[in-house]
Amino acid sequence: MKLNFLNNFKLFWQLSKPDISLLVMITAFFGYYAGIISLGNFSYFNWLDVFYLILGVALSSAGVSTLNGYIESNLDKKMKRTFNRPIPSGKITSNQALIFGLSVSIIGVLDLYYFISPLAGLLSLLTLGLYLLIYTPLKRKTEWNTIIGAIPGAIPPIGGWVAATGEINLGAWIFFALLFAWQIPHFIAIAWIYRKDYKSAGFKMITTGDNIDSKIKYYIGIFSVLVLIFSILPTFIGLGGIFYFLGTIIITFYLLRKSYKMIMKQNHNNAKKLLFATIIYYPALLIIFALDQFIRVNF
Repeated sequence: MKLNFLNNFKLFWQLSKPDISLLVMITAFFGYYAGIISLGNFSYFNWLDVFYLILGVALSSAGVSTLNGYIESNLDKKMKRTFNRPIPSGKITSNQALIFGLSVSIIGVLDLYYFISPLAGLLSLLTLGLYLLIYTPLKRKTEWNTIIGAIPGAIPPIGGWVAATGEINLGAWIFFALLFAWQIPHFIAIAWIYRKDYKSAGFKMITTGDNIDSKIKYYIGIFSVLVLIFSILPTFIGLGGIFYFLGTIIITFYLLRKSYKMIMKQNHNNAKKLLFATIIYYPALLIIFALDQFIRVNF
């Protein structure tokens, strides 16, 4: 009995894609922390609010990942990297995944709605709707799905900002824009690495269509530069100091360097390096932002 419970837990854990949920939690917390800084008084920081915020976004993220897996389970069977996932492999039934996905999604939305604010709950519901009802079906219709999918993917920091300030203003939109721009080189790197899988499953990605080389250069180049612009903007609205500005320039230069290499020579190795650069970028930016606030307050 205990073994079955542990096995089932591991399967549902895999189904919820904890690596993606972790990134969502980081970006939501970043939005909350920045929102507190914008208020000009760190005494507004509330660990209970942080707990409910992180719990809500984690459950919502786990739910949307599970429901996405439920919708695309037949397509996952066609790809080498996904055929062994819990649903296509038959380790979890579609009905079990549907019930789990709906349950944790609803709990996540209600958590944010009642314990943070109605606006935070509605933002979570909007994310679920955009991701599952628009982005997911578009993956088989148009390569624009990457751009469109970046919209719900960029909402978590707005939710964090709302949890701190109760409103959506310029600061919230800057962190939304930053995460939106960051997602494009991140997902193009993934789409390049697994382009054969995506093509065999019928997904229409930037890396599976026509004029791939020129499109990759355009998208990675434009959005990597936008990452730099949106990353330093907090300094110009009073949210970041000189340490944040300089630290951001350094880590963004690292990201731009990997982007440039991928632009100049598109291969598996450069795609993996760009993917790694994007993965560490947001956590590094949060650490720099937190250290900057510590320096500004204490020195």
